[in-house]
Amino acid sequence: MLKLIYIISWWLQCRFAKKQIPLKSVIEVENQPYQHIIDRLKYCCKAGSRWISFKGTPMLWTDGRHDVNDLVSVAKKIGFLSVTIHADGLTPLKIDADVICLPLNKLDEAEIISNIANSLSKNIRIIMTINKANYNEIENMAKFAAGNPQIKSVEFNFYRPCEPDPELELSSELQYLILDKLQELKKNSFPVHNSSCAIALMRKEEFKRQGWVTNYIDKNGNRYNSCSDNNQHDSAPCNFADAAEMACIFNFNPETIAELVNS
Repeated sequence: MLKLIYIISWWLQCRFAKKQIPLKSVIEVENQPYQHIIDRLKYCCKAGSRWISFKGTPMLWTDGRHDVNDLVSVAKKIGFLSVTIHADGLTPLKIDADVICLPLNKLDEAEIISNIANSLSKNIRIIMTINKANYNEIENMAKFAAGNPQIKSVEFNFYRPCEPDPELELSSELQYLILDKLQELKKNSFPVHNSSCAIALMRKEEFKRQGWVTNYIDKNGNRYNSCSDNNQHDSAPCNFADAAEMACIFNFNPETIAELVNS
């Protein structure tokens, strides 16, 4: 309930007071001292964020006696309502985060699948980046997630490189067919994380970006007030799927808000 109350308050300020207040933040922690990360968490919380994501190999991060679990704990103490850890899946998932994001592009990645099976968490979100080599596995990935109690959902995104890559990059026509398939999977109650609103926006391609919904601090401490998908290429801190979800959040789409409350 606290999450929903905060989102409503945030939305009212943004829509009617016309303020651009970040709701979510992304912090890269690679090689960063514990105190620097705390300072960045406080900055993001003061700016308005209540959802925090740690990127930059957080599962491997340490500073003296501190490890990733300390980052989760201190973020909650500072005032964040939800903490997401982006892991590589190659280390044991011994962490008590609200969401653990793992990249899994094909079901033959045995080490990642083993770590999922051995995890005590039931809050794992698979992130599958779809390309020409794996798009035929989308339904199998959704079925795999549905059959594993450790996995809460699968987030699908497209491989969108900076430079043309005909070997892996999908055509627009094939992307549209895939997005239609994702809508079908959602209707059939498969755990697709992407909201129906965001899938529809991704199909249109042209929609107003609301990148300021998420701010971003990189590993060098550079602060960005907008986490845009940077011309839609997939190496940006926020990808095409993220951009669509942020637009749906700003438009207060009920399904997207419900996904956020449950994260």
